[in-house]
Amino acid sequence: EDTTATLHLIRQASPEMYMLSREQWASFLSLPDSNRTALDVGAGTGDLTSEITPLFHADNYTVTEVSLLLRLRLWLRGHQHIHVTSNATLETIGKTFDVVFALNILDRVREPWDVLRQLARLVAPGGVLVISLPLPYEGGKLWPLRHLTTWEEAADAFARDVLKPLSMTVVRATRAPYLCQGAENSLDPVFVLDAIVLAVRVNDK
Repeated sequence: EDTTATLHLIRQASPEMYMLSREQWASFLSLPDSNRTALDVGAGTGDLTSEITPLFHADNYTVTEVSLLLRLRLWLRGHQHIHVTSNATLETIGKTFDVVFALNILDRVREPWDVLRQLARLVAPGGVLVISLPLPYEGGKLWPLRHLTTWEEAADAFARDVLKPLSMTVVRATRAPYLCQGAENSLDPVFVLDAIVLAVRVNDK
């Protein structure tokens, strides 16, 4: 009964989410093999992560999460390499990765510019940073995007006015629906946002 109650509490605290399928991620990433190392920053519920992890060896996939409940959910989903690291202290991980995922976190953090700089330092030479972000952008910190009302305008501004000044170059991009389960008894059982997904090279690497 205790286990059942705990799982119910975790599900309530962490609505289910979906963005791309495993096959779509495989096509987007175009990895030559599964021996690459990966870091998933702010993995949360693990719903988005679960479509990506089969593309890597389990020992090569690391996640970060601060919330105890969400870390428990990640552990129950089979993740063994979990860093208790906030988005503000990513440098404490102390290593680099071939692929670094930052999926739908930049619109939630206090200092997205600083987080982007820290993410860049975690990318190994020849590696990529994979970013997804709901657009139009509704946060207040990535100022070039604040007053843009269409997906196309915001996507162009994100690449030009946010990533380029940080010496990041977009090598691949796609548009994807970001589905998130509504709260229990909500009039909106599913929220659908429009996200951009980008693979980015850090130019000095």
